Amino acid sequence: MNILIAGSSGIIGEGVAANTSKFGNLFNINRKHKVDNNSAKINLSSIQEVDEYFKHSQYYEILIFLVGLAHSKGSSATKEDHIKINYNTLKNCLDSMCKYEKIPCKIIFASTISVYGENFKKEIYDEEDSLNPKSPYAISKSIAEDFLIKEYKYKSWIMRLAPVYSDEFILNIKRRSKIKNFYYRVGNGENKLSLCNMQNISLVLDAILEGKVPPGIYNISDAQVYSYNDLIKISKAKSIIIIPKIFIYLVYLIGKIFNINFLIENSIKLLTNNTYPSKKIQKYMKLSFNLFD
Repeated sequence: MNILIAGSSGIIGEGVAANTSKFGNLFNINRKHKVDNNSAKINLSSIQEVDEYFKHSQYYEILIFLVGLAHSKGSSATKEDHIKINYNTLKNCLDSMCKYEKIPCKIIFASTISVYGENFKKEIYDEEDSLNPKSPYAISKSIAEDFLIKEYKYKSWIMRLAPVYSDEFILNIKRRSKIKNFYYRVGNGENKLSLCNMQNISLVLDAILEGKVPPGIYNISDAQVYSYNDLIKISKAKSIIIIPKIFIYLVYLIGKIFNINFLIENSIKLLTNNTYPSKKIQKYMKLSFNLFD
């Protein structure tokens, strides 16, 4: 079986590529890899480059699409930039594969729980909920999901990933518990959130490739729900700054008044429970890794 990973040089790609190779011949395409027998350096935003690659490539039974421009604090990337990377690259690949009659049997796409949007009145988000993407990142991922559902519904596995972490990658923990060199907690720290251990993503890919999971949309998050106190605990912080909730609520109001989505999103995350249960995928497999492993 030939497996193509698009975006294997990213955080998730590097985290799961080695494990996936046990299922067959692994190939990579992205903008960073040097060219060799199993990888190619391609600008996936270029229709011409993508078309030329698939014109001469072998057939890939599996496409694992991990390409992504994520949202980040202070980023100057526009909505158009996110759509170009998070949607157009996917469409370019599949359009070319279709053109040369090389559509894979399985398309595994890394999306995000951000497609649900944030809502003060909602604490639990599952796969049946309507989407309300607000950030450029979330909007672009939602567009890509719509494309797959419309064109390749019965060949697609859409993974809506909760914030990802691993032993080597703790950015999503730090940004929720640390400012500069100071650890912080909002209120009593008992608000709930979902996270996703990188090793659980590997388990999901294993289950999909083994045929245990039917096509569909799945929240991918640890079986365990965490509190912000858990993040402080795992960080082994010796001292913390306690931020009153009223202060974060004022930040939220400023965001609403001036339509600053970054402030709105992050204020809601800090003030409310935001959980994305993975019960649907757990009908078919076990997500055994968590923050305390």
